[in-house]
Amino acid sequence: MSSEDYILTLQQNEEVIKTVREYPLVHFKEFVLWFLVFLLPFFLILPVSHYLGPKGLTGTAVVSLVALLLLFRVIIKWHYTKLLITSRRIIGIYQRGLFNRTVSDADYGRIIKLSFSVEGMLQTLFNFGTVEIETFSQKQFPPMKVGKPERVYTFISELQQQSEKIGTP
Repeated sequence: MSSEDYILTLQQNEEVIKTVREYPLVHFKEFVLWFLVFLLPFFLILPVSHYLGPKGLTGTAVVSLVALLLLFRVIIKWHYTKLLITSRRIIGIYQRGLFNRTVSDADYGRIIKLSFSVEGMLQTLFNFGTVEIETFSQKQFPPMKVGKPERVYTFISELQQQSEKIGTP
């Protein structure tokens, strides 16, 4: 991937080592809800068109289109929300809607708190949890629910320790 894919321009001699996305199950409720909203009009086409004629078909088409747009929104949110773990820093990209994106970054030397948690039966069964990063500037990355959070935590911790040994900011 090129640096154009990452919103922020990568620094000189910086490369993306790992990309961590939100765990898909986090958005499962949204996927199911909009899938049902999408299917609902198809079960209503015959009864509605019988009573309302062409207006009923138009209504079901509009509801289907809205459902597809909402499903598209959920897919975009999942696809573009990610942590980019680079050789020098962490870049957090948080897509919260079609037109709402927050980007945060922190050098490894500026991270003061790194933690993860796995809470509840669902997260334990599917092995996902929350990774939280806090920096010296008291700017905290929004918590991100990721698969295998202990591995992400360990990976970032090791890079942070290597950065301290080398003296990289």
